[in-house]
Amino acid sequence: MRRHPLTPAADAMNSADASARSGPRRPVTHAQATAELRAAGYEPLETYPGNANTAWKVRCTDPSCRQTRLVWLAHIRPGQRRCGHRPPTRPPVDHTTAARELEAAGFTPLETYPGNTTVPWHMRCAQPDCPAGDRFIALERIRAGQFCVHRKQPRPRVTPDQAARELRAAGYEPLTPYPGRVSLPWLSRCTTCGRTRRTSLSTVRQGTRCAHRHPDARDDRPAGVVRQGGEELATPLYSG
Repeated sequence: MRRHPLTPAADAMNSADASARSGPRRPVTHAQATAELRAAGYEPLETYPGNANTAWKVRCTDPSCRQTRLVWLAHIRPGQRRCGHRPPTRPPVDHTTAARELEAAGFTPLETYPGNTTVPWHMRCAQPDCPAGDRFIALERIRAGQFCVHRKQPRPRVTPDQAARELRAAGYEPLTPYPGRVSLPWLSRCTTCGRTRRTSLSTVRQGTRCAHRHPDARDDRPAGVVRQGGEELATPLYSG
């Protein structure tokens, strides 16, 4: 027997009957919610708010963490929210302590500490002739290492003796004095095969080494060997 599709009114009545049979959802008690919370690695710090989509103040039960968190039971249930065991936040600092950090970084405060490390703080470079003028920098940026635009970070200089030791440790004997920069080619000789090379200290630090061909070998060097000024540049030594 062919069945006719239900009218909208009949469909609504069937839906209402199904809802009546299933009944209203029972509210979750504090004990039930706490049991779910503890299974996820938390302990409550306040009574269950009564709704799974409301923030709940809890504490991580891991002994190495014990941090306070705000979680939602609706996120706890599918496993979406677990404590990341983040380190505890720094305690709040007063103006004197914050100003001390600021002065150590080379700045002078022009107003009272705003009370939050993320809020830009009105300051000025402590160097009198600095062209940067007044600045607004958050204390968290100062802690991360931000400095005034006129100050250059010191770069460690390599002495000729240090450069020669690095080159010899990589298997090369320098034939000329250190060129003064790690990126400049340096004429040297491989201590294994005796061939002349022009390799920079920076490429040596990256792991580039001689291919160890015999000095009397024919000029059938592999691809990648480049001749420059009569000498060959060092090529990476591949295994296999």
